[in-house]
Amino acid sequence: YFDGGRCLLNLNKAQDAITLLSTMIKNFPQSANVKQALFFIGKGHAMLGDNDKARNFYNKVKMMPPAESINKRAQKALEELGA
Repeated sequence: YFDGGRCLLNLNKAQDAITLLSTMIKNFPQSANVKQALFFIGKGHAMLGDNDKARNFYNKVKMMPPAESINKRAQKALEELGA
């Protein structure tokens, strides 16, 4: 699910990526990839022009422990959206 979602984003199929990544989180909530999946869902919403939803997902990622590079990427994405 995770790799498929990332590939769909790279193919500019943001809505399909969001759907697949959301399914991954529902089916595998303890996955080590949940934080990254949330980031990519945010990226998908940004690609679709829904900046409010994108900000919500990026904020979730930014606040999730432990602090990792993905948290910094979420902060940078928020800054790029003007948050």
